[in-house]
Amino acid sequence: MIATGRNALRALRPHNVGGPVATIAYSHVAANAPNFLVLEFHVDDIPWYYDLVTGAVPVVKNGYLPVLDAPGYGVEINEEVAPRTRIHIKST
Repeated sequence: MIATGRNALRALRPHNVGGPVATIAYSHVAANAPNFLVLEFHVDDIPWYYDLVTGAVPVVKNGYLPVLDAPGYGVEINEEVAPRTRIHIKST
């Protein structure tokens, strides 16, 4: 994704509809993508956003999202909260 965009002279502008784990993962991608421009993500409209993970969840400050330097993504899944975050889709 990074190389294809860079070779085509395109900016990387991912749309993240996931929760905090996806946002943290995208922060790692952004830190390594010279063609990264912006990341769209949701925080305030997801009531469980900060409860789903334990550890230092990065917070946007002055328009920037810091990259965690702990092992892996730098957070752990809160197993008690995770079942409540599932989305059930019904076909009609």
